[in-house]
Amino acid sequence: MTRSDDTHENEANMTPEEMKNELRYLRAENAYLKAMQEHLLEKKAPGAGEKNESHPEPEVRTLPV
Repeated sequence: MTRSDDTHENEANMTPEEMKNELRYLRAENAYLKAMQEHLLEKKAPGAGEKNESHPEPEVRTLPV
């Protein structure tokens, strides 16, 4: 059984309150994924290689051997 089959079975047994909570969760997850997608697309955009002062690159230090 795939996850989608399992989810479909669970949805058939949900109370209206559980459905509201599931919808709220899915909307929040969707908003998060859209924001992450936009963030990743901004990183790929031309000029994204320039230093951004609000998000500076972390300083890399090596330890002496």
